[in-house]
Amino acid sequence: MNSTLTQVYVGIGSNLGNRLEHLKSAVFLFRQHGEVYKVESSPVYESDPVDHSDQPAYLNAALRIETNLDVYSFFRLSQEIEKENGRTRDEGKRWMARPLDIDILFWGSSVIQDKDLRIPHPEIENRSFVLVPLTDLDSEIRHPGTGELLKNRIESLPDKLSLHLFSDPL
Repeated sequence: MNSTLTQVYVGIGSNLGNRLEHLKSAVFLFRQHGEVYKVESSPVYESDPVDHSDQPAYLNAALRIETNLDVYSFFRLSQEIEKENGRTRDEGKRWMARPLDIDILFWGSSVIQDKDLRIPHPEIENRSFVLVPLTDLDSEIRHPGTGELLKNRIESLPDKLSLHLFSDPL
């Protein structure tokens, strides 16, 4: 824990079970944590899975969170919330269908690259299911590493047509 608040942007997604309830649960559990002071949600979008057409469609949203946790404590909290919603990790497999996936997209204006964390998330600018909800929260948000205005990337993305509004903010 530190004494200053950090603004964090998080992507949440689900493609197993009651997808919307898993997303709502993530928001609820973040809001219940004593070191999380603000949680705002984008609308929820439905999208096809990336590179895995044999999986069910995803529901995705972005969250803007204020916390005084350090990044590693917040990462552990995110993993605990995933686990509470039925997420298991198979270290040999990535991009599996899952009840809940939480990705730290931005941690303030920091760029963090180590063995456990890569922030900003490395694929953020290539995925409409991340960029559209993120820019719903802040239309002027810029990539901390490049300074690029993220809303300018959306029109050039090939997957933008598979994204559909599903529900209001959580």
